[in-house]
Amino acid sequence: MALWLVRAGRHGEYEKKFLGESRVYLTWNGLSQDLGSLKNRG
Repeated sequence: MALWLVRAGRHGEYEKKFLGESRVYLTWNGLSQDLGSLKNRG
């Protein structure tokens, strides 16, 4: 089983943005693949 913890900034500074837009934003330095193109979430 996989668990993910997503925080809205180091100190919650993006919490209003996440909640207001009903979205979660993830960033990784050097990530070269568009995760939206993946068909399998597993």
